[in-house]
Amino acid sequence: MGSIPLGAVYRGSYRTGEGAVLVPPHPGRNHTGLTVDTRFDRLFVAGGDTKALYVYDSQTGASTGRTTRTT
Repeated sequence: MGSIPLGAVYRGSYRTGEGAVLVPPHPGRNHTGLTVDTRFDRLFVAGGDTKALYVYDSQTGASTGRTTRTT
């Protein structure tokens, strides 16, 4: 689940109810949509109003890239 006001991502389990923050808050970022590429352990996050796409390691939450829309 992504946080629009904080720019954080929470990872949890519906089965166990357990979870934790995967990506800590990033001031100025909006995380509005998420998808996971399980083949390469990547988490793609839509940046909302920032028009950016953020890429994180889906296991550790480490930032691995960012791209912005230029048009």
